Amino acid sequence: MAIREFEEEQTQRTMIALNSMKPFYPGKSMEVVEKAVSKIQSSMEEHHQKLSSFWLTSLDNCKRKQLLTPVREKVKHLMHLYWKTSNLESIRLNRISSQLFNFLLLRGGQGLISTLETSSESFWQPIFKKRLDIVLTVAELVCCRRIVELCKSTLIAAYSFHQLAKASERSPSSAAVSKSSSLPNVSQKALLTCTSSQSSRQCSSAVPPHHSSYTARHCTATPRTRGTMTILMRRHATAASFTK
Repeated sequence: MAIREFEEEQTQRTMIALNSMKPFYPGKSMEVVEKAVSKIQSSMEEHHQKLSSFWLTSLDNCKRKQLLTPVREKVKHLMHLYWKTSNLESIRLNRISSQLFNFLLLRGGQGLISTLETSSESFWQPIFKKRLDIVLTVAELVCCRRIVELCKSTLIAAYSFHQLAKASERSPSSAAVSKSSSLPNVSQKALLTCTSSQSSRQCSSAVPPHHSSYTARHCTATPRTRGTMTILMRRHATAASFTK
């Protein structure tokens, strides 16, 4: 009887500790994780399909198990702390939580996806209880619910950070484009010369053939051609004076 009371007392303490535990993710601060999870949960209907695809398709069995390992280790740490024993297999709550983690990873992760459904508690709890050969106490059931919530938060956080990583993968390409399009500085004189040359070629190609002689006489007079025309005019005037 004393052993049973001790077990119930430690289960209660574990339940309180689990309920006070905030969502966490390795390498991220609790504030960042909590904000990411809250953002996705506020529009779960929009992300549900992508979230399911990420868990079921993008992750293999090993990665799914690895993703939930931090939550499992936290639960084990609490049991070591309150039960003060290295033999966790002798603890009833540990056996229940182990079966719960196995249920969440069941059929390629379908167990955890079932907890994301609307009214998820009424959806997954009966299925999980059928897998147990014992009747859960209220404290044990609350612990199970909290473990599920922590696992869901871990999944949502991983999905959120995965989406951010995909977005950052797209941004370097746009940065590379902008980098390649940003040419070295060109002087204003060189820029005007280039623009003028291009404009001259475009104008010349746009002039019809029968106007080419007119363009040569009136539009393209350079200093050299103007000097030649002056000499010819003087010679013409001299010849005219002799004829008189």
